[in-house]
Amino acid sequence: MLSSAKAMVPKPILVRLSRLKGKYSRFRKLSDFRAAKSAIKHRKVRSPAQRLLVYPGDPWTLTGSLGDDAMMTAALAYLGSQHRDLEVHILCMENLAGQLAREKGFVPVPLPPNTSFASDMRRIFENGGYDMLLLVGADIMDGYYSPEPAENMLMAADLAARAGIATNFLGFSFNNMPEPELKHLYDTLHPGVTLNVRDEVSLKRFNTFTSATKRLVADTAFLLKPATVGQRARSWIVQQKSLERMVIGFNVHPMLIKDAGPDEIQRIINKSIHAIEVASKKHDVSWVLIPHDYRDIVGDDVCLKPIYEQLKVHTNIDVMHFGGTHRAATLKALAGHMDGVVTGRMHLAIASLGMGIPTLCITYQDKFEGLYRHFGLPKEFLLAPRRLMADQAALDDDLDDFITSLPQLKAQITQRLPEVHRLAELNFAFATAG
Repeated sequence: MLSSAKAMVPKPILVRLSRLKGKYSRFRKLSDFRAAKSAIKHRKVRSPAQRLLVYPGDPWTLTGSLGDDAMMTAALAYLGSQHRDLEVHILCMENLAGQLAREKGFVPVPLPPNTSFASDMRRIFENGGYDMLLLVGADIMDGYYSPEPAENMLMAADLAARAGIATNFLGFSFNNMPEPELKHLYDTLHPGVTLNVRDEVSLKRFNTFTSATKRLVADTAFLLKPATVGQRARSWIVQQKSLERMVIGFNVHPMLIKDAGPDEIQRIINKSIHAIEVASKKHDVSWVLIPHDYRDIVGDDVCLKPIYEQLKVHTNIDVMHFGGTHRAATLKALAGHMDGVVTGRMHLAIASLGMGIPTLCITYQDKFEGLYRHFGLPKEFLLAPRRLMADQAALDDDLDDFITSLPQLKAQITQRLPEVHRLAELNFAFATAG
């Protein structure tokens, strides 16, 4: 009956009703937030901290990407070294994420629903015994994917600071088209919240958008401790280097082109194969194909497996595919065995640069330039996907120049790395909430 009546209503009216419903829902949510701000009680926290609450960027999976894995692992290790016997609680959905939290030795805390988000967070902060709140802003704080996760994080941070809890955002990036409805929350944020922005380009955009107090840091993942690489991969790399060959890591993926279809993906594959073949004729080099995203449809192996299969069957080029599913710390260790890395994933670039290894980046989002500025690296090694697709020789030429420049680039990165580590440690300089 209801569906039949709905079918009789003109579509423009349905769209308008849907928008009105959304506005009313947000009005109620903000009203709930204002009430929670007025009612929340300030409590005395302990120093050194004994209990930490983490608000992850992806409460459904905790570490939905290897970038999140790198940031959270590095952050918890660092804070654990500064605060002995620190008890870690994590806001998450009570599903696979809750189970994963328990397996890691953390206490899962159910993330409140939108309908009562602020009032529920108020109760969590008043009754949870937390001394610190750490928010993993990553790349969601401009509202690019959706304004709602950023909005919820800002509300939670404000309430925590009002409760006297030391509150800190891990360094996040900020794009050039932030969601306008977030501005008021930033401008009125409690001054006890520390907003860390992870590169100069993002900081400039953020300063234009909001009057909120913020500071420049580097990505927390720079502090991630590398794990170990399996014996098979290590032996292969050692063998290649014993033949006096450079070993170059290589990563491309379907998301280099927005909403890429089969034709665009095949062009990425073809151009990558061609560039590897051209570089292999000019330089004594071997290749490791490094997946950094393991999803089925947009994951890196959509491109890397066909590249590997064609190179193995149709060329004499020495190439290895680093298969399987690995943690961020393992991929950072692998990057450290390379002479250079070509990547379309920012956190693989961070892993490589953090090990002192030069990178050539294919910049599918506008956040790579700020990363390069930390090291004073030239923009010429930031390849835009539109140039990659439009110019047949773009990747060929850039890859040739990159390999030729590896010694100078490595010296530049080595010189800047201590300062980048210092900026990464600033993520944990918590302000004391008043």
